[in-house]
Amino acid sequence: MTTPQNLKEDDLYAKERALIADAKEECGRAALQVYATYTGEKDVTLRLESVLRQAGFRVAVLRLLRCHGQAGGVV
Repeated sequence: MTTPQNLKEDDLYAKERALIADAKEECGRAALQVYATYTGEKDVTLRLESVLRQAGFRVAVLRLLRCHGQAGGVV
């Protein structure tokens, strides 16, 4: 079993370039929402926030908190 290295912070990766291109295309028409799922390994929201800000977008990160002991409960 191997553990992948963290991504270099100063590189822009293919999926990030594609996200920026899609966002520029879509943002001309309306506000845009990007959803990221935390898998328990890496939290990519801070990375996405930084990448999108550097591309000139106004960014807000919203986090859903699940109630402990309640299946599917969202606060």
